[in-house]
Amino acid sequence: MMKMKMKIKISPIRFLLKYFFLISFCGIYTFGKTQNIYKYAITFSDKGDNNPCSITNPKQFLSARSIKRKKKLGISITNEDLPVNLNYVTEITKLIPSAQVVNKSRWFNHIIIQTIDTNWKSSLSLPDFVSEIKLIYSGKLPKSTANRPYLPSKTGDQFSPKNIKNLSYEKSDFQIKSLNLQELHKEGFLGKDIHVAVLDGGFSNVDKIAAFHHLRINNRIKGTWDFASNENEVYGDGEHGTMVLGCMAGFVKNKFLGTAPMASFWLFRTEDGDTETVVEEYNWISAAEFADSAGVDIINSSLGYTTFDNNIGSYSYKDMNGKTAISSRGANKAVEKGILVVNSAGNSGNDKWRYIGAPADAEKVFSIGAITKTKERATFSSFGPTSDGRIKPNVCALGLSASVIGSSGAVVESSGTSFSGPIICGSIACLMSKHRYTKPEELMNAIQQSGSKANNPSNNLGYGIPDFFMASKIISDKK
Repeated sequence: MMKMKMKIKISPIRFLLKYFFLISFCGIYTFGKTQNIYKYAITFSDKGDNNPCSITNPKQFLSARSIKRKKKLGISITNEDLPVNLNYVTEITKLIPSAQVVNKSRWFNHIIIQTIDTNWKSSLSLPDFVSEIKLIYSGKLPKSTANRPYLPSKTGDQFSPKNIKNLSYEKSDFQIKSLNLQELHKEGFLGKDIHVAVLDGGFSNVDKIAAFHHLRINNRIKGTWDFASNENEVYGDGEHGTMVLGCMAGFVKNKFLGTAPMASFWLFRTEDGDTETVVEEYNWISAAEFADSAGVDIINSSLGYTTFDNNIGSYSYKDMNGKTAISSRGANKAVEKGILVVNSAGNSGNDKWRYIGAPADAEKVFSIGAITKTKERATFSSFGPTSDGRIKPNVCALGLSASVIGSSGAVVESSGTSFSGPIICGSIACLMSKHRYTKPEELMNAIQQSGSKANNPSNNLGYGIPDFFMASKIISDKK
């Protein structure tokens, strides 16, 4: 399916510095630009009795915002939330001196190492705390954009919620009014104080596009990180994430307004646009865990995984059961931790594959299909059911000729569930800003109940086109 594919610019709070240390490697190793590299997932059997972190002191590994969100939603902090044991990591790096640790997972208790050495396993006696080693990538290093200059624009339109009742949506009119979202906007709910993590393949020129000026000057780009290249830059990589962000946050006076212009955003690159490999699922999980630790409320993922380069690790339709793909299992975990995960259904409706991909197949993920301006399913939009018989997608929004912000800064039209997903995601941010600390499943159920096909859901449109003003009433009536 289409890639519905950080210069670490993270808020200067102590937690984030601690967290970045926990996901980074303490050593230095130089890899050649032309030689192949190999990435392995090394899974540990436990968190260890000598783990430096403890669930009795969650401030060691979770931000205050994350701890508050979990408390408000009634979510316990468990051993699963503990970081991988740094003593284990240190021992592994001593045993494999050629390796660089590039990512970690608390939830799955693994680290990802990167090396050019293919012989290390044959001469290594692994410690008892290692339960599995899996090769997840073989190929070239992702292209670096680390030397790209940071060029923030100094001009752009200032968005003011005070004028929302008289604001013309213009080119974004249909994608907002088809969801009856303008009624929440009129009430002043525009996503304020809601944090959205965008997992994608790059955010070309977001640092200088005028349509995002209002985000930058109001410190509503909360942080960035590149989990694919492990470097301090996302603004020099592909424009897909730029267009996705625009659906939610773009603003061009009298021309365009995203669905959640007052929300705050974390921009995470998890995809290498030149390849399609299973390591991107592992990047996805690391980004989702970072989002959880930072206290993010919603994840938008315009990404999907079905088949991979050279057919290595590829899935079949029977694997689309929400339990097989590691990204689907990770997405379910994120929802269990209190994050509402929105994922595009996929663009395989006209292809041999046809069906949704991972992690859109996950039971707890809100999967979004695409419609046309005549409110019919866009033919490219992937459909369900999941291989275990569940209805997917959950709901739909405009995906054919949607208005987005291109990397040039212009308002352009583009097509894909890549854009119906964030259109819905931004709408959820507005709903969430009105009904703060409502559980993800309660929000999802209300949105589905408001759908145009709520009484007769199908695997083409799910519960149909939601009415967010009605969904708000459903939530209020249940309080």
